[in-house]
Amino acid sequence: MAAATLTATVTLGDNTQRTHRIFGTIAIAAGSTYVTGGIALKAVLAALVDYFSSQPLLWIDIQGISGYIYQYNAATGKMLVLVGGAAASLPSAEFANSGALTGPIADTITFRCEVLRYN
Repeated sequence: MAAATLTATVTLGDNTQRTHRIFGTIAIAAGSTYVTGGIALKAVLAALVDYFSSQPLLWIDIQGISGYIYQYNAATGKMLVLVGGAAASLPSAEFANSGALTGPIADTITFRCEVLRYN
């Protein structure tokens, strides 16, 4: 199986003059496996909106509906997939390295983010 790749689709944009809010969906490619450290996301977003590559991402919120937790790592530009701890008192853990992403592939993943517009 291949390392996971993402595709993103913009469903709505909101121009607030100094910033640009973007809403959309994320899909994980079928047959993907997870690599520790996450799945490249910043480059995928940069392909959607050209100034993602040169302007800072102010914030991003990623949500799914199947119980997986999605978190953006700003230092690496990758999306982490987390699974809940075995008990309510345990923290979430990163998805297993080389694990088949069958659950997250079937998930409905949405995002909203905000970037600075061109200076």
